[in-house]
Amino acid sequence: MLPARVTIYEVGPRDGLQNESANLSVEARLRLIAALAGAGLRRIELGSFVRPEWIPQLADTDEVARRVVRRPEMRYAALVPNRAGLDRALATGMREIALFMSATETHNRKNTNKTIAQSLELFAELVPVGKKHGLFVRAYLSAIWGCPYEGKVDPARALEIAGRLRAMGCDELSLGDTIGVGNPKQTREILELFLRELPAGLLALHLHDTHGTALANCLAAMELGIATFDTSIGGMGGCPGRAQARRTAPAGGPRAAPARRGADRGSDVTTNLIQEDRGPVRVLTIDGEAQMNVLSRALVADLSQQARQAPVEATVRAVVVTGAGRRAFCAGANLKERRGWTEDDVRRWLVELHAAMREIERCPKPWIAAINGLALGGGCELALVCDLRVMDPAAQIGLTETKVGVIPGGGGTVRLPRLVGVGRAKDLILTARRVEAQEALQIGLVNRISAAGDSVSAAVALGNEIAANAPVAVSAAKASVDEAWDLPIDAALERERHHYEKPLLSEDRLEGLSAFAEKRPPRWRGK
Repeated sequence: MLPARVTIYEVGPRDGLQNESANLSVEARLRLIAALAGAGLRRIELGSFVRPEWIPQLADTDEVARRVVRRPEMRYAALVPNRAGLDRALATGMREIALFMSATETHNRKNTNKTIAQSLELFAELVPVGKKHGLFVRAYLSAIWGCPYEGKVDPARALEIAGRLRAMGCDELSLGDTIGVGNPKQTREILELFLRELPAGLLALHLHDTHGTALANCLAAMELGIATFDTSIGGMGGCPGRAQARRTAPAGGPRAAPARRGADRGSDVTTNLIQEDRGPVRVLTIDGEAQMNVLSRALVADLSQQARQAPVEATVRAVVVTGAGRRAFCAGANLKERRGWTEDDVRRWLVELHAAMREIERCPKPWIAAINGLALGGGCELALVCDLRVMDPAAQIGLTETKVGVIPGGGGTVRLPRLVGVGRAKDLILTARRVEAQEALQIGLVNRISAAGDSVSAAVALGNEIAANAPVAVSAAKASVDEAWDLPIDAALERERHHYEKPLLSEDRLEGLSAFAEKRPPRWRGK
């Protein structure tokens, strides 16, 4: 079972150039980055904010970051080694950063001059600062397949480190075969271990091609649902600690492999969605009208990515999701895609689906479902994970899985009872019946009914209502409701006090008080 699409994360302008003997000018580096973007790559690591004497090849990354042409579809990142590097990244307007550490003590010391414990302590300082400033944070975990100094590596130890990185708030973990000793069997074993505890959408692979196995390892990973791969233009780069490990997977490799195996090789992670920003409200339209906007694996991955991306974009205050056309919001799972899946394929899919739904649910920006047509099965479950739901008067919604011999698998049996009560939830799930708009509003399944054919505009209007309020307070209030509602009263009140702290210490609170005293509209900064 392959991902329908793969994402290419190009590291050549950083990981490649740092291993080349020649020092490129700023202009040459900018031309390289522009050429990569012109080739269709959408995620590019443009340099590293290290001290110039450490890596002279990347000495002018500040200027590169300031001068690179920024387009809405492009995502640029840079490596940050310490707090000074993070401050430089913020000063140059970077919206994504990458941190680096190894899974073995010796390799970590050789590359960062720190123990693993010291690196984790540093990351525990850097990640919250980055998230506070709205940055997308990637973490590299190197030398998992093998270490040039210690040899065989215990993947369970690497998984423990990865779990701590995720708990800190890292948005993406790039797992490295840093010296290129891995083979497909080992790759499957490592990833099967990691996927027991971490969602596939969180993981990327950074595979060196020392022995020509990087592409085979990519395919093994894709079969387990991994869909993000690091590449380096022309195979530049390698492990500084081992002379033979001189090549990272070339950019053509992972892009060509999925095409030969029936997957789309495009680099744009949002091809299944049409993205439109209407002021502070981002509208995501599922672009599958002819197929009733069904829920494919690629679409789920794209929605998950959007949920991770929205928090790092300060101009986005709310997200609306809807379906193309008027027939369907989302009519459920893509059954055609699932033909030939084994039981284990389905089990892995459910883990992916749950992880993606939780990404949406945990997004600090409110999500609003504009239910413009049928929202059945997985489509209903997508609407349920949104914070609010606006329904067209002609639309229908329901969990219809028992009609086809299964049960809701995307959280429907969990979230629907919490929203409408156990009795009503059992009525809807066991009968598999479709609910009209008026009944959905009456039982609390949706929040509002729009005018006919106007669910998206109504949802955007609702998003604008939310956007008029303090962003820090909106995020904290959402988190408090989500975490506290089913706790015992004392524990729930403790969570409310906990979340009250963030707006209490925010600049927005002071602005709100000033605006009230001066009888003017507040100018929220989201800080």
